[in-house]
Amino acid sequence: WLADNRQIADAYLAAVVSATSWMYLPDHRHRLEELMTEILEMDPDHTQSAAATMLDPSSGWPPSAFIDGPGMETVWKLRSELIGAEPAMPAAGYFTLEPYTRVMSLGLVPAG
Repeated sequence: WLADNRQIADAYLAAVVSATSWMYLPDHRHRLEELMTEILEMDPDHTQSAAATMLDPSSGWPPSAFIDGPGMETVWKLRSELIGAEPAMPAAGYFTLEPYTRVMSLGLVPAG
């Protein structure tokens, strides 16, 4: 799918990176909490702690939205334990950093 839909994947990823970066700006914190209530229908009493958890520098989403390979492996392991079955393929088979390197212009993967 990715090979046939590079522009869509790149545009989606650029939007995710932009939105994630936006969440980290202190001036946007109140609006983030409002959106969590409006869109996610969270109890307003919980949005502040949920936002703090989501933006925690050591365990939350990174501002760059970069996929962490070891973190993905941990999620995969926990998911397997939860459902009681092994996944169809290793975690690395479900994600690639190729679009990220193009979108963020890291130059690790040729844009060609």
